[in-house]
Amino acid sequence: MKTLKSACPLDCWDACSFIVEVKENGDFNVKGDANHPITQGFLCKKGREYLKERVFSSNRIKTPLLKQGESHIPISWEQAISIFAEKIKLTLDNYGPKAIAHYYDSGAGGLLKSLEHRFFNLLGGVTEPIGSLCWAAGLEGTKEDFGTYYCHHPLDMYNSDCIVIWGRNVTETNIHLLPFINEGLKRGKKLVVIDPNETKISEKATLYLKINPATDGFLALALIKKLINLGISQELLKHCNNYDDLVKIVDCYTVEEISEITGIGVNEIDQFAKLYLSGRSTIYLGYGMQRYYNSGNTIRAINSLAYLSGNVGVKGGGVNYADSYVAKNLDINSLTLANSAQPRYFPKPQFAEYLLKEKEPPIKVLYISRANPIVTLPNTNKTLKAFLDIDFVVCCDVVHTDTTKIADLVLPATTSFEEEDLIFTSMWHRYINYVHPVIEPQGQSKPEWMIFQELAKYLDLPNFPQITASQWIEKALKPMEKYNITLEKLKEKSLSPTDQYSLPWQGLKFSTSDGKFNLLNEKILLLEENKDFSYLFMTPHPKLSLHSQFQQHLKLGDYPQIFINPKLAKKEGLKDGDIVIIKSKTGELKGEITLVDWVHRKVLFTYEGRPLSYGNTPNLITDEGLTDIGIGTTMYQTYCKIIKSS
Repeated sequence: MKTLKSACPLDCWDACSFIVEVKENGDFNVKGDANHPITQGFLCKKGREYLKERVFSSNRIKTPLLKQGESHIPISWEQAISIFAEKIKLTLDNYGPKAIAHYYDSGAGGLLKSLEHRFFNLLGGVTEPIGSLCWAAGLEGTKEDFGTYYCHHPLDMYNSDCIVIWGRNVTETNIHLLPFINEGLKRGKKLVVIDPNETKISEKATLYLKINPATDGFLALALIKKLINLGISQELLKHCNNYDDLVKIVDCYTVEEISEITGIGVNEIDQFAKLYLSGRSTIYLGYGMQRYYNSGNTIRAINSLAYLSGNVGVKGGGVNYADSYVAKNLDINSLTLANSAQPRYFPKPQFAEYLLKEKEPPIKVLYISRANPIVTLPNTNKTLKAFLDIDFVVCCDVVHTDTTKIADLVLPATTSFEEEDLIFTSMWHRYINYVHPVIEPQGQSKPEWMIFQELAKYLDLPNFPQITASQWIEKALKPMEKYNITLEKLKEKSLSPTDQYSLPWQGLKFSTSDGKFNLLNEKILLLEENKDFSYLFMTPHPKLSLHSQFQQHLKLGDYPQIFINPKLAKKEGLKDGDIVIIKSKTGELKGEITLVDWVHRKVLFTYEGRPLSYGNTPNLITDEGLTDIGIGTTMYQTYCKIIKSS
């Protein structure tokens, strides 16, 4: 038996390091890497079991498939490359590169996934999505304030007096943060949890604030108001912009009005202020609050609170939303050639809308990678119509999905256990993981970058060299040599370019154009009251699945479970087990009621990713608007009503 190093490719906070034990018969077991300083040797079920199950799944795509009528037939790679390449040539000749669209997301992470962008940039710049279904609003808000986005090292939490978990369900989506919080509690740190829905982490809280959805920014304004009344230090004022604008925004509300807006009592606001403002405090933000119309300025308000309270650029402080340090210190551009083309962009949350309306030129060929947009984009019916209207759709994936079913050409991709790569996609730590190929590719599956290498050769594209995975990785790693990080060293253990003593924004030096912190200077949009559609539809992912992946491990009944508060049920005359119709302006679906105390009284809560084959997938009714900044989704601001099914 041999032992190889690998890592988790999933779109997750943690980017876990794996140790894979490979048996002589080719079977293997996945274990956590006990030597990894952050993930510390334990794994969730998705990493420990489900990724391996997918390798040998009966649903695995093992050969290229071409659609004929209502079914797909196997074809050779030579045929697949020829068919795809000739479609590209025909489209380029008749319409130009913008008539080719490349839709992608984060279904599988890895440095070499970015080589697909090199191919499409060499075509002259195609049509691509911009924005996100996840975190775009907060990213843009954080860049506006700080210039870029960095996190404190997880161990810096022990320098804090107060830990604030704001809209992040740690026990479901960021389990490797939990041991740090538990140790912090043992050391006497105070814990504040802010979330519309109670979670396992809220049970541990010194103070839990059950906030109304989409009002988090107003809570931050309440504490800023208290800080202004106490007086802001001249040193902080010297290093920031927009202070007068922020004062005007704060003056629009009394604490009592903010209490009414947020659903948090004045006494609770005072308790929060006392905990947060009494010493060093760190904030860990989640992505749930990113799916409302006011999401970007919500994050900016929280950033402003951290800055004005003196919790930026100091040990034990910080606002931890995302981290770009590793990406900025890799030469990813040498792989993507990002500056060599000018793509046309469609907002990702409205991708289907733009496919239908933008006809100069129309999209004739669509390539889909690392994504299942038929299920994950808002407004499922519009998405289906838009994708089915395209002349030729190509989808590359590991297993069959609702999106591969509608594709004209399906290409089989390798899993992370069958390819070489680097994983650096954690949003809160900076450790880089090497991915060693563990087994031979199943069937005829290939790494995506190799498919594009072959396409480039067929089309005689310049500047797509026929080199190995290791050579591509070494090109990107070149800037990391100053940190003594090389490919050979990463094969031995996970490495970070910084240590626990690295401190973002030390000396109040920021990456903005003038080097100053930009305080919030726009009013936060207030959630509208809608008498006809008086509830909000919330669709996070559960512990055992991720977006539309691993849905087979959930108990998918005839209808999706709709979790509602007993108070809401009483108001609507509903009981546990009732079948209901949920309607929004976008559409409707049926679901089965489950009564729980933990969900907010104004929320209809269900889990995302339900396959179309089961019916009543959540995105049949979700909002397809855009956030205030950052081109993010507004799925959680889906106003709806609930009716008992007859």
